[in-house]
Amino acid sequence: MVGVTEETIMAGYYEPFIRSIVLKFFNESSFMYRLLAGEFGIMTLTPTYVIGLLMPLVIAFYFFMSIMEDSGYLPRIAALVDRILSFFGLNGRAIIPIILGFGCITMATITTRLLGTKREK
Repeated sequence: MVGVTEETIMAGYYEPFIRSIVLKFFNESSFMYRLLAGEFGIMTLTPTYVIGLLMPLVIAFYFFMSIMEDSGYLPRIAALVDRILSFFGLNGRAIIPIILGFGCITMATITTRLLGTKREK
């Protein structure tokens, strides 16, 4: 999925389009062209990474996480890892923030409110 969005759509269509627009206003060797549409340009690299690289990964992660949640698999995972996590002073519910931490540390931090004691949080 990332190959299609980052390489085909963003690098194949979006970046040449933006470069052609910026080239109408600035010379290719100018500082402003390099700043806006160069190799590490604000209008080329930033949207390519955000839309072409990160968004498909985040969407896919939360899609599969919602499937696991709706199917009832997350409580089963919590029961399975309860004994292992008790070695670290946590209960099985701590697996949910740990799994979420692989996708987005902000969501993992927010979901630590699920945990019962201040020590677990």
